[in-house]
Amino acid sequence: MVLEETLEFNREEDADLFISFLREKHCRAQKTSGSTFFTETLLYGSIKDVIRFYENEQVPETARGASQKTSAFFSNKPVIASLTNIRNLVRDLMNRFRPGDIIYTTEEYEKCKIKAISDVSARLGDFLAENPDLSPLEAIAKMGSEKNPVMMTVLEMDGAGWVTIEPEGVRLVKTADPDELPVERRVDDPDTLDMDALKDLNLTLHEHLYFSTTTRLAIDPRIHLACRAADVEHQLEDKDVDDDSMETLLHNMNHKNIVVRIITNAISDAGRCSIESLIEKVQDADVGGMDPKIEITAHFSPEYITSLVNDLRKLGEIEGNDRKLRVVR
Repeated sequence: MVLEETLEFNREEDADLFISFLREKHCRAQKTSGSTFFTETLLYGSIKDVIRFYENEQVPETARGASQKTSAFFSNKPVIASLTNIRNLVRDLMNRFRPGDIIYTTEEYEKCKIKAISDVSARLGDFLAENPDLSPLEAIAKMGSEKNPVMMTVLEMDGAGWVTIEPEGVRLVKTADPDELPVERRVDDPDTLDMDALKDLNLTLHEHLYFSTTTRLAIDPRIHLACRAADVEHQLEDKDVDDDSMETLLHNMNHKNIVVRIITNAISDAGRCSIESLIEKVQDADVGGMDPKIEITAHFSPEYITSLVNDLRKLGEIEGNDRKLRVVR
């Protein structure tokens, strides 16, 4: 069925809520369980050595030319800057405080978090556009440490056991060499790394394997008749749904509604028609667009039209055999 759609949720509870929405529209959905798996490789070591790695990192041997090396260096500048900011702040804190001291009150730390979140929210869209390989969470981490290093520094120190976050605030637990703060950073293409260079810098790679369950919905073709794409998008705003899956569904709803209109209009204009004549009528159909300067033509294979007609028959929008199709009034 060409009008049947699928949607994948990361939480079954959210899938159930969306099924309830569809039922209100007299649209069914079948729920099945699935799973997802992805990997993430992290570079682990002291902050000093991780900075040295990014400063000295070379492009893969397959790359050629000074311009590519320059590009590789500058692509590392944001992470170098963020790590340097963190190290400098740790050094300042170690110089000013002793173990047991509150280095940030709860009020101060909360203000830093609010400011970081506000700054990130204002710039997230542009930052993701400039860094398409980053996930939103990775972009937030990078932006936060670049512009407001306090929050990321406290998190790194807390992870190393150098501070504790308590009701009174952030308390320094121990003094240590800022250069030795252990950190992890994501590696996009670990196969291109020089393992000998990593060993020389006392750096290690840590590969994380993530397994989780998903809930997949097979949605009845009636969704194209009963729901508007905008309403579906609104229903999914606060749901933990797979982004690619949602984008595909909304894309299909916007475009397949046009297809349904082309088919039903062609049959309605003819009064009755065979599927062969319908295929001839709509094989290369002009589609009116929002911009009069842009011409849009829809191209359909005969098999697609046949399948679509069968879907519309099941939905009660079209009736008759393949020789005498007509639109149900």
